[in-house]
Amino acid sequence: MIAVHKVTCKKFNNLDGYNNKNIQLMIWLVKLNQNIYQNNRIWKKIDYKSKLDIIEECYSIDPDNVEIIELYLEIKIEKLNFIMHEYPNAILFGNYSRECKVLLEEMLSLKKLDKNNKFNDYFNEYEKNILEYMNRE
Repeated sequence: MIAVHKVTCKKFNNLDGYNNKNIQLMIWLVKLNQNIYQNNRIWKKIDYKSKLDIIEECYSIDPDNVEIIELYLEIKIEKLNFIMHEYPNAILFGNYSRECKVLLEEMLSLKKLDKNNKFNDYFNEYEKNILEYMNRE
């Protein structure tokens, strides 16, 4: 059992799947991102890329892959959750209308990607809150 584990770790440390742009292995890197961030040696081998960076790479290779699109949307929603977590007091993306407009534009592009409307409620709520916040300024 220990020998098998060493072989698995050795293969993982090589990151051949990532380097060869194997989509399924790249998706697993995204799903296991906390393990990668905690292992500096492995993270360095992928140039300290974030899960967003990796899933964007996947999307550029296979833009019709539903799993990639859903992971991308989930990651972006995590970011939106952080940006909006102090609402209605603040939006952590900037206090000016220009930054909020950029955020709204990003929201529209994310809504277009969400073809199954899986995240539609999130996007509608964020959009409503951003517009309300902009109107207060």
